[in-house]
Amino acid sequence: MTQICRQPCSSDPSEVLDEVVLLQLKALEDPNVQDDRFVDDLIDLFKRETPPLVTALAERAMALDFRQVESLAHKIKGFARNLGAKTLAASCEDVESGCRRQSRETLLTAAQILAVKTEEAIELLDAYWRKQSLGES
Repeated sequence: MTQICRQPCSSDPSEVLDEVVLLQLKALEDPNVQDDRFVDDLIDLFKRETPPLVTALAERAMALDFRQVESLAHKIKGFARNLGAKTLAASCEDVESGCRRQSRETLLTAAQILAVKTEEAIELLDAYWRKQSLGES
């Protein structure tokens, strides 16, 4: 299972984010539109939708509901993969696998791990995209 960290687990965003995915998303923006917010809107959606899913996952974990925890981890994984948040997606895979094995340990740590990884992904996506918007690499 993925280790829990109290601060961002990596100072290197390339270990947390998949830059290829982020560049592919950037390519989807319309260069003819001066203020195209496509990726900004995706990140905002991620920031708005993912924390409540993690909260719901925590509630279902307390109820020892393996099926629902697995389902919520799967949803979070989809959001994460769409934005290139690879460590969050990997942590979700760990949670899904643990749920299929009916691992109580997975339920006890899943919400905490995914909360930390979600926060880390949001922080690094914001920082990465801010740099891209300013034309830095």
